[in-house]
Amino acid sequence: MAQNTSNRVLHLFNEFRHLRASKKSLFSLISFLDAHYHPLNRGALSIAFLKSGHLARMHGEFCGDPTPTDIITFPAAKNDPESFGELCISPQAALDYAKKHHGNPSEELTRYVIHGYLHLIGYDDLCPKDRAQMRRQERVCLKLAKKIKGSPSFRK
Repeated sequence: MAQNTSNRVLHLFNEFRHLRASKKSLFSLISFLDAHYHPLNRGALSIAFLKSGHLARMHGEFCGDPTPTDIITFPAAKNDPESFGELCISPQAALDYAKKHHGNPSEELTRYVIHGYLHLIGYDDLCPKDRAQMRRQERVCLKLAKKIKGSPSFRK
């Protein structure tokens, strides 16, 4: 499924049956992030909500670590203005994390989308200073995203 929003085409794939990924909400979230950060690249963005095992295999193949993870971000090639990148996200990781930390799984999943977006525009979290800066941006975006109802949600 593809939709154009704020000059960006979004592709959405969901193989996690307990997730209700509202296209409209995700498009609102990405449009909000685009308006907030003004990235020069307005190419297509793909968001894939994958089962944990599928994402763990990808984590092994592309990152050399076959353990489960919450998100893998694939930026577009620098010379490809048609593509912004791809976010591969584990809804199960959001459920597990929220349960363990008494949080909201939909908010956690929204954090993963924001986190991946931040990677695509150049933020990194490999060193403590960069990680702290990225976490601050995540908190700001999560707070603002609540106003636009840009969160995917889980089916009961």
